[in-house]
Amino acid sequence: EPGRLKAWIDKSVYERECSGQGSFLTEFRPGAVLFVNFAGIDYDSDEAQTRLDSFVRQLQKSAARYGGTVLQLNIGDKGSYAYVNFGALSAHEDDARRAVKTALDLRQSTELQLRIGIAQGVMRVGAYGGETRRTYGALGDEVNLAARLMTTAEPGEVLVNGSVHKAVEGSFSAEPRPPLPMKGKAEPLPVFAVTGERKQRAI
Repeated sequence: EPGRLKAWIDKSVYERECSGQGSFLTEFRPGAVLFVNFAGIDYDSDEAQTRLDSFVRQLQKSAARYGGTVLQLNIGDKGSYAYVNFGALSAHEDDARRAVKTALDLRQSTELQLRIGIAQGVMRVGAYGGETRRTYGALGDEVNLAARLMTTAEPGEVLVNGSVHKAVEGSFSAEPRPPLPMKGKAEPLPVFAVTGERKQRAI
């Protein structure tokens, strides 16, 4: 029964599937990608479930506030991380700004130790998998880059690629970090650490 799945599927994906427009979900779209690694939960403790639930709720709240979608949550021995996409389901002209706002919002609203990476570019979005099990996702070089920036970031740091920095430099202050060597790229990629929001003077 499709109605039973509604609570487990993103609203816009569910509506497109029900209206027979599922095939239109697969396309190339510009957008921004945020990966956040979170640490500080002792999964052997009694309060682990409460702390994890609290963080995931805050993640979903922050992402939704700025028009993002939580596409993936992974908890494992090698670290816990979440993947938030801006643009895959609803595009905005300022998806990079929305991603950075989400990152700063998250950093201020949790006691967990966060490492965040953000990149911007064109991604292939759509449903993946076979007939019995499918998932909606967004893949591409910029998705991989955002994940790499997350693993490169220091605790508490928000790292962005050059494209994001250029798009948001009027709204956020940032400091350059050592360029990031990437496989298949002749030159290392520029990296910046967001230090905060710029104060906007009233006109």
